[in-house]
Parts: sequence; structure tokens; C-alpha cells
Amino acid sequence: MRLPPNVDALIRQRFEELVTVGKDLARRANASNEINNRNLGTALDYRGGSLDIERQPYSIESAFIEWKTNVLSLLGMLTNGKDQVTHRIEEVRAYGYSAYAEEILGIVKGLKSDYETGILISLAQHVEANIAADYLRQAEQLLGEGVPGQYDYVPAAVLLGAILESNLRQLCRDQNPPIPTVKANSDPKMLNALIEDLANANVFNKMMADKLRSWAKIRNYAAHGEFTQFSRADVDQMYSGVQDFLAKYL
Repeated sequence: MRLPPNVDALIRQRFEELVTVGKDLARRANASNEINNRNLGTALDYRGGSLDIERQPYSIESAFIEWKTNVLSLLGMLTNGKDQVTHRIEEVRAYGYSAYAEEILGIVKGLKSDYETGILISLAQHVEANIAADYLRQAEQLLGEGVPGQYDYVPAAVLLGAILESNLRQLCRDQNPPIPTVKANSDPKMLNALIEDLANANVFNKMMADKLRSWAKIRNYAAHGEFTQFSRADVDQMYSGVQDFLAKYL
């Protein structure tokens, strides 16, 4: 599964930023270590005045902790706990101070290269799944917070329809060759057209296509104010069905 271009661009940009900051930290840490080593003997014998030593270890360590946190944040977002990044995260956590900036920098540069060459494809899948899961949690929350009898389930139906449409478009793009998600006139295809194209490509069977069409109908009713045409029970079933569909096909 490919990431949306804007998400992919943000990840690539973040890798670049982390490499740039890491190079600067490694340079500063190495310079500080050289100064400390050069003046170690003098410091042991000195009894007065002040040494001409660059007093910046605390500022380096603070910057290092911030950078390390940013690295872990990016890697934690991308890994699913089962791929080649997991043990790298543990390595980064183990490096506790700035003297290890070069080691972490090497890990970041290696993973950046792997991401750019497509080796870490599972990371993209995990990010996409996290986005969908977050929206599903929002839909579940909407269903639980409403007031019965006041069409409180309508917002959840609209959100579930949007989740379904977004992921059907992604499923079209994942086919080989990709299934177009726009018409000849460049207008985006609607839900039913996407379902039809995927069914014709045998991505799923007729029974699943019929379920998808029923959920598309609920979304259309909700979007056009025809609230009496479906019930809370219909939306509850739609929620469970969309959740199962995403787990099986994406």
C-alpha cells in the first residue's frame, strides 16, 4: 500500500531534518570530547583561575535528548512492531548521551535510505492503517455519544462513508495495473463506481460488493438528509462491516 503523496513527502522531509540535526550534534559532541580529553591532565592539576574549555556539554545533552526523542517519535509512528525497525528503536533508546550521536545518525541514515528505496513498505502500510483506525475510533465514539431518537447516528454514517471511500480509492491505486479513481473528464469517481471497478477486477466477490453498495447507500442517505431511510442499527452494522473490510482487504 502506498502512502498519500503529502504524507510520504512529510516523512521524507522529516528524515532529512533529523539527519541534518544529527550531523551537527555529532560534530559538536566530537569537538567537546576532544577538548575534554586534551585538557584532562590540566584539569587534574589545576588549582586556581579558569580553564579555556568549551563549557557546553549540558546544552549538547539537552539538544541530543530532543533530537533522540524526535527520532524515536518518527520510528515509533512507522514501525508495526514486527519489522526490521523494531530492534533499531531499542538501539536508539539504549544510547543515553550525546557521545552516541554518530551511532544514532547512522541508524537514521540507513532507515532513510531504506524508506526512499521502498524496502520499508510495511511502514507505509502501518501508517495508513493507523489513520483508518483513528477515524474508526472517532466513528465509534460518535455512535456512543449521541442521544437516541435524534438521528445521533448520522454523523457516524457520514464519517464511515468517508473512510470507506478513501480506502477504496487506495485499493484501486494498489492494483497492478492501478484502477483509475477519476473519470475521463477528471471528476472523481463516486463510491458505487469504485466498487464496480474493484468487483470487475475480482478484488472481492459479489457478496462483498453488495455489502459495500449497501453501505454506500447509507452514506448517500446521510449526506443528503434522508435520515428516515436508515437506522442506528444499520449504522452499527456498517461500522462493524467497514472495520472487517479494512482488516481483510487493506
